[in-house]
This record gives sequence, C-alpha cells and structure tokens, in this order.
Amino acid sequence: LGDHLLQGVISIPVGIQRILQLAGKEDMLLRPQTKIQAMEGARHNLPDVNALKAANNIHHLVEGLTTDDLLLVLISGGGSALLPAPIPPITLEEKQCLTKQLAAKGATIQELNTVRKTLSLLKGGGLARAARPAQGGSLIM
Repeated sequence: LGDHLLQGVISIPVGIQRILQLAGKEDMLLRPQTKIQAMEGARHNLPDVNALKAANNIHHLVEGLTTDDLLLVLISGGGSALLPAPIPPITLEEKQCLTKQLAAKGATIQELNTVRKTLSLLKGGGLARAARPAQGGSLIM
C-alpha cells in the first residue's frame, strides 16, 4: 500500500511478536517505520484491559474516516477476546462475567457469540457502522 497507507491499528495476542522473533520469522513482523500500531492483549485468549485499549483505538480511528478513506479489515480467530468493546454503560468486567455465567450453564459457542455481538460496539457490523462514510473491505480467515 506504500504511501497510500496513512495509519492502522492491529489487536494481536500477547506474546505473538516475541514468538515470531524466537522462531526466526522477523519477516512476519511490522517494520520499525510502519504506520501501523500493534497492540498486544487477550492473554490466554481472554478479553483484558489491553485488548480493550486496542479496541478503543480501532474505534477511535474508524470514527474519523471520511468518504475519501478506505478501511481494510482482517478478521481472524480470537476476535471476541481481541476486540472487546462493550456498549456503554456495560463494562468489560460485566461482559466477562455474563459470558462466564452463560458458559457455565452450558451455552454453545454460537449462543455466546450472539450475546457478545449484541453487547459489542464493534462486532456484528458495528465496526462498519462506525467507519461510515468510508468504503471498506474485509479479509475473513
């Protein structure tokens, strides 16, 4: 994308950058001069305050987009933990508690994801709505 890339934020699992370095996969890491901010969170694949900060940064970034902007989104596994943006006044702790209670009562992953999506600013089309009027494209893995 070169000069066309103005800025970006990625939410990635805690430790993934270090794992790539140790595995000799430096070519998979962001370059030092990148315009993309990598934010690590979701230790043990659980939403945490660092993942919430990343989600808030992503939300803030897309809210400022215009019709002249193009939003590219990569969606992969772990989105529930890496992008926990509860709809205010719901807190991250309340969302976590409800999810744990539902799981303990035997809720399926589909049911849990329905609840997560309903309580999220960014899931279930929320990211696209926040990015309006920008154009967008998604790569879904």
